[in-house]
Amino acid sequence: MKNRAILNNGWMVIETAEVLGVSARSLQRWEDIVAVKGEVNPRSVFRGHPRVLAPAAMEDLRALLEESPTLYLDEIVDYLAVIHEIHISTTALHDNLKTLGLTYKRMHRTASQRDQEARQAWRDDIAANFSREQFVFIDESSKVGRTLYHRSGRALRGKRPT
Repeated sequence: MKNRAILNNGWMVIETAEVLGVSARSLQRWEDIVAVKGEVNPRSVFRGHPRVLAPAAMEDLRALLEESPTLYLDEIVDYLAVIHEIHISTTALHDNLKTLGLTYKRMHRTASQRDQEARQAWRDDIAANFSREQFVFIDESSKVGRTLYHRSGRALRGKRPT
């Protein structure tokens, strides 16, 4: 520390304070802190924001998002408030989800009931009971509006939400 070296070379406290541009009281306070903690600006155990979510709530949240990856942040905030009685902002929740390793990305859609036998039975039923003239086809490829499903969801880093 500069002031200790200066003081050890025979400078007076007042002269040292004047050269460093601080008060003599600041020099004394720094000396006391160095004597107790070993440095002028020791790391505090209170630095940084405390984690809002407990480990149990974070594990529950991970399980919830594996089951329902398309939940919006405000829906998750409501879930935490009702189930865990935790009140958290969407920004803090987003930060906690990043800590968990969950990222927000494009959903991978899969058919939940892909049964080839049932599909073939349906085709046979249609072929036996209907004619071509009874069908009407609608092209909705240019449909504008919201879809029935969410296009994005959360999943662990390196995995796709389905």
